[in-house]
This record gives sequence, C-alpha cells and structure tokens, in this order.
Amino acid sequence: MPKLIIEYRTKDEKEKYYKSETYFIFSIESKTTTISIAPNETRMLKELIYEIEKDLQDGYHLNKDESFDISEFDKSIMEYEEEYNERVGSKKIMYFKEIFEEVKSNRINSEQDVLNFLERGCYKC
Repeated sequence: MPKLIIEYRTKDEKEKYYKSETYFIFSIESKTTTISIAPNETRMLKELIYEIEKDLQDGYHLNKDESFDISEFDKSIMEYEEEYNERVGSKKIMYFKEIFEEVKSNRINSEQDVLNFLERGCYKC
C-alpha cells in the first residue's frame, strides 16, 4: 500500500517553497506521497487526500484501486473534521499531535488529564 506523509506547515516557516499553496510530492521508488499543507488551507484533510489519490491513480503512479496508507493520527484528524465540520488548522494540529502521543504512551487517560495537559501548555508548540 502506498505510504502517505502529511506535514502541516505553520505561518512562520520560511524555508518551505509555495508558502501559501498546498502541494504534494510523489516518490516513484518508494510509492510515498508527501502532502505539505499550507497554513491558510481551507479544504478538509479527507478532501485533500481524496483529490491527490485520484490524481495519482493513473496506472503509472498508483493503480486504479490503490489507496494511501493513512496514519492513525491523520485518520483521527479526518474524523474530527467530519464530526465537527471544521478544518483543523496548523496551530491546533500541534496540540492534537502532542495529546495524541501522550494518549498513545498512556500518560493521558481521561478528559481531566487532557485539561491538565492543556493548562500546562503544549511542550512542543
């Protein structure tokens, strides 16, 4: 299954090309696609992934029935966006990512743990 890597850019990243554009890069060797999402992107993650998947399902890049192997974290972002009908921006992503890692490592086990974590602040944000 083709691998998918999603990077969420922030406004202060100066080294990235196409600062205001979302773009993707496909590696033929490893069948890996990297999506670089611009901070001002308005489309939902599911829509972005679907559009890129369809573009690549040309028999040369991906087969017609191939779909991306989406990480557990990115699936949770898509579920959140669908449930709340709201795009998760790059600032929220940083918090979500850190909370997701805390939950995976069993350091957060309840809603109260999440609230305590948020009160302390995001370590990597």
